[in-house]
Amino acid sequence: MSAQQPWIFIRGLARNSQHWGDFTGMFQARFPLAEVEKLDLAGNGHEAHRPSFLSILENVEDLRRRTRVGQGRKVSLCTISMGSMVGILWAHLYPDEVERLVIMNTSSRDHSRFFERLRPGNYVRFLRMAADGRNLFRREKEVIEMTTQRIENIDELAHTFAKIPPTSVTNFFRQLWAASTFHLPEKPSVPLIFLVGDDDELVKSVCSKRIAQLWKSELRVHPTAGHDLPLDAPKWICDQIESWIQSP
Repeated sequence: MSAQQPWIFIRGLARNSQHWGDFTGMFQARFPLAEVEKLDLAGNGHEAHRPSFLSILENVEDLRRRTRVGQGRKVSLCTISMGSMVGILWAHLYPDEVERLVIMNTSSRDHSRFFERLRPGNYVRFLRMAADGRNLFRREKEVIEMTTQRIENIDELAHTFAKIPPTSVTNFFRQLWAASTFHLPEKPSVPLIFLVGDDDELVKSVCSKRIAQLWKSELRVHPTAGHDLPLDAPKWICDQIESWIQSP
């Protein structure tokens, strides 16, 4: 990786820059010259005061305006879930701005059924979280239980995440609409890789696998990780990115 290579990390639905957990530190240790910028989608984290957008395109344009490391330089995008939809469209529309793209556990409306993109067992949990939105610890614990398979300190992590400015219920559903209406563009003309957690209980792993197969793209699968790969398998992600970048 070249010196001072800028990277932008983009999280997904109702998640923010703090939810990357230990992955950011591991990534920086593995790639000490990388300049990492974690950008929150409108309505999340540092941008929680703003209304969320109703389309993935609006999120792309918003992040392009707000990025610090991406002004006048090509960036690498490390993305997950709805954040990967943003990354895919960014790389498709503006390939001259994107060096490479890491896609984790994503989906699209035209290549997945609605019950694959949000598995039915989670519908009640989402309604429960919306109804009990003020109990941030319980909400974060519910999300961690839905999206991870390998976390042991769930309560500790939930307490930490509960201190972060929450995404409002209104913004949650605005983001859900943007994600649910996302149509997959043609394959971006930039190097890209799919990283998939095969034990994803939120979004079926086949959603990402179909896109990777359609695009004939690099696909690497973690057999026991859930939807939130950065929390479940941060070292594994670093290993895959490193070997991918170094491959001929």
